[in-house]
Amino acid sequence: MSDRFNQGGNDHIPVARQGDEMAKWMRKSLNSLAKGKSADVPFVSEIISPALHGAVAGALESATDSGDVAGVFDDAFLGYP
Repeated sequence: MSDRFNQGGNDHIPVARQGDEMAKWMRKSLNSLAKGKSADVPFVSEIISPALHGAVAGALESATDSGDVAGVFDDAFLGYP
């Protein structure tokens, strides 16, 4: 994961920790899909900014396959303010 996950108000949190959190969320979403459930899974994080968290959660609502989920966590928020 890159520094694109170091978003608003979380400058004191190392980029790697934020990337790790995003990776955990992605794995949780993919596991849910693999079980035939929604990719829109609850995920609580004090590391991911509220704005980015909301955007990811919103995008996951319409994710229907692993490609959609990967897209949410890969390119969708590159440079997200």
